[in-house]
Amino acid sequence: MACVFAHKDIPDLAKYAIVPVINSLTDDDHLCQMMADALMKIEHGGRLEGTMVVYVGVGNNVVYSWLL
Repeated sequence: MACVFAHKDIPDLAKYAIVPVINSLTDDDHLCQMMADALMKIEHGGRLEGTMVVYVGVGNNVVYSWLL
């Protein structure tokens, strides 16, 4: 699992790694946080289908991950 600033570091790590590389956090994405948010919704409220997600705060890598 890699927590780096520059997103370009993730493909570079994956290119030379002998194990899978998980993108924990970059300046572009925060996919693990988005997946944790989605899992919490599923655990507490059922399905994600038909659910509206509202993000209050500065547009950042978490928002970008949800938009993807």
